Amino acid sequence: MAKILFTVCGIGYGHGSRSTILIKELRKRHDVKVISYGDGLYFLSTQFQDVLEMKGFRIFYAGNKIDKIFTFIFNIFYLPFMAISNFLIFRKLIGSFKPDVIITDFDINGLYAAKIFGVPSMLVSNMHMLKYLKTPVNLWEWIEYKFTDEIMIYFFTNPDHSFITSIYTLDRKQDSVEFFGPVVDENIMNAKSAKVKKDYVVVYMSPVNFHIFKPILKKIPEMNFKVYGQKYSRKDGNLDIKEFSREKWVEDLTNCSALICHGGMITLSEAIVLKKPCYVFASKNWFERYHNGIMVKKQGFGTINENPTEEEVRGFIAKIPEYKKKLAKRNMKPANKELIARLEQMINKIKK
Repeated sequence: MAKILFTVCGIGYGHGSRSTILIKELRKRHDVKVISYGDGLYFLSTQFQDVLEMKGFRIFYAGNKIDKIFTFIFNIFYLPFMAISNFLIFRKLIGSFKPDVIITDFDINGLYAAKIFGVPSMLVSNMHMLKYLKTPVNLWEWIEYKFTDEIMIYFFTNPDHSFITSIYTLDRKQDSVEFFGPVVDENIMNAKSAKVKKDYVVVYMSPVNFHIFKPILKKIPEMNFKVYGQKYSRKDGNLDIKEFSREKWVEDLTNCSALICHGGMITLSEAIVLKKPCYVFASKNWFERYHNGIMVKKQGFGTINENPTEEEVRGFIAKIPEYKKKLAKRNMKPANKELIARLEQMINKIKK
């Protein structure tokens, strides 16, 4: 049995969701302490009773885009306080717990703590796919990416080993970097479609994005849409707006014709494993999600648009059978078992 300190990025729920799958498996054989912040702390605390809190960066939004200037300015001033606070938190935690390894799900704090206190480290990330699969952009977008997302990835000081999960298969090997397919919840892996075919599209997006998308969906009355991501439940013509329930989400996604979403990796992973065509509504301003949408489009699993129109959404719906054929041919499977097996191998190697 190893002692594992598992640190989780707290921006959004995706990292917490993926980490929950890995932590539950690792806790069957190891002593695992979990630490996070923000949304990640909230989500993980619904799954485990003993989640610890640290400080973390924040992202601010302007409409459906990241306010990169304000986000940058805020975090530059916040950084000294965060660094000192986390140094004290990790010094006390590592001193008392004495972990054999630090595993981090895209959390920079855990990697720096590993370097400072001399603990072996492993990184689980999908963001790092940006380093290995380039997305075509114009000159201004390339410059913006270079001075934002690429700098952020650069500051993830080299872990001893990296595990990159993705919905895109990359035929590439490096000594300290390994590539895996998507990691999804057990409920998705065990999901079974209803015998009676249901013709509707699931929509998952923030209230700000839904405000933009709602008028488009209302112009397509012949299609029903089940909408998640809002903080209320309501029937509105062809829209069935639902408060989030994991059980209902799995049921609706399993039986839907397709998915419209913001491009988060966990959401796309679940849809693609279930062979659901995807329409990604994402801005280049949130480059990771835009990049995820490009991977969807490149493989013929769906499409991506920054500025959606009724015509484009109707075009996507018309091509659902074509996208389904590509998904069926690819037949992407979850990589949960493979990733956990490699984590176990690396943990055992460290213990020796």
